[in-house]
Amino acid sequence: MEELGHYYCNALYYLNSDKTLKDKCEHRAIKWTYSVLVPLQKLKEKIIQGLDLYDLADYFNVDCKYMIECINFYVEKYGVLV
Repeated sequence: MEELGHYYCNALYYLNSDKTLKDKCEHRAIKWTYSVLVPLQKLKEKIIQGLDLYDLADYFNVDCKYMIECINFYVEKYGVLV
């Protein structure tokens, strides 16, 4: 899915590109992936409904590690989710 993020966000780079450009493109692609797989509003709704980490991961059809990374991304960007 992240590779689709590179495509849809035009976050493409060459293998010999500098690290700064690669990191920027990777971040854009990951951000797109989070927003598609785990939309913020839907995540907030499910947290308010009382779903725990495992239920959230199951609901969004991702593994727990990915769910944690996604939640951390949203918390870092927006602060407290609920």
